[in-house]
Amino acid sequence: MLLPLNQKAFTLIELLVVMSIVGIISAVGFPAFAAMQKNISLKNYTKEIVSNLRHAHNLAVASQDGENHGIYFLEKEYGTCEQNCTIHTAAYDIANGVEVLQGSGDSVIFDRLTGNTSAQTIVVGFDGGKQNTIVIDASGRITTLY
Repeated sequence: MLLPLNQKAFTLIELLVVMSIVGIISAVGFPAFAAMQKNISLKNYTKEIVSNLRHAHNLAVASQDGENHGIYFLEKEYGTCEQNCTIHTAAYDIANGVEVLQGSGDSVIFDRLTGNTSAQTIVVGFDGGKQNTIVIDASGRITTLY
C-alpha cells in the first residue's frame, strides 16, 4: 500500500543506518565506561583505606583504651586492630578485582601518644593493572600516590 504524498515516514534503510550508528557508538563507549568504573572503584577503596589509617592514627595519638592502634592487611581484606594487632576490631572486604598487591600480611601499628610507626608502603590495585600507593612514614604521616 502506497502512502499519500503528504504523509511522512522513515524508510527501513534510514532506520537500519541509525541503529548501526547507535551500535557502533555503544561498542566504542562500553569498554571506556567499564574502565572508568574500575578506576573509580580503585580510588574509592584507596580513600577508604587511607581514612581508616588516619582514624587508627588518631586513636593511637589520643591513647584510646590505653593501647596502640593499627590496620592489618590481607590480599582481599583489611581491618582495624589493637594491642599490636593481636585483637582485630573490624574487618573490611575489598572487592571488584581490587587487591592489596604489596603489604598483604603486614600491619601498620601506630604507637600510642606519639603516633609513630615503622615506615611502610601499601600498594592497592588490579593484578597487572592500575595501582595506587599508600606511603606511611615513620612519624605516621600518610600520603597517597595515584
